[in-house]
Amino acid sequence: MKFKALFFTLMIASSFTQQIASAQNTNTEFAEEVVNNNITIYEVKKAASAWGAALTAISAEFDKGGLNAARTLAEKAVNPPYDYTS
Repeated sequence: MKFKALFFTLMIASSFTQQIASAQNTNTEFAEEVVNNNITIYEVKKAASAWGAALTAISAEFDKGGLNAARTLAEKAVNPPYDYTS
């Protein structure tokens, strides 16, 4: 009698362990892909260079055409990267 009880206990435990292992394998099948969205040093330098060029152009436009001309150019420089609307 003790042998049958031990046998059935082991069978149930084995079945339960298999179900857990199966569930764990299923979860990894649908894991999301890891994506690296970090900004590179190249991208930072490129953006800084573009921003500096825009500031220089705005300053030159102010010297050439005054405040309204500089403001128009500044809006064109700021709107694309920041989606800024006044």
